[in-house]
Amino acid sequence: MLRLVRSEEERERSRHPLQPIMVMRDGPAQAHVSTTDVHVARRIGEALKHAFQGALEGRYSRDESFVRVKWTRD
Repeated sequence: MLRLVRSEEERERSRHPLQPIMVMRDGPAQAHVSTTDVHVARRIGEALKHAFQGALEGRYSRDESFVRVKWTRD
């Protein structure tokens, strides 16, 4: 799964060099990925859902400058 996240980052960076992943923390049951752009976060979540199924939830801030994307799989 983390390879897919990195692959999506590379694809986005080729088009938009200033939109990388800032931080990626991997734990035993979950991973946290912080990006510099809301669209990158959303695309990573959509790629995970497409590849591994599961549920995708996205919550934007009021001004849409921040998004929290949560992908889960049972």
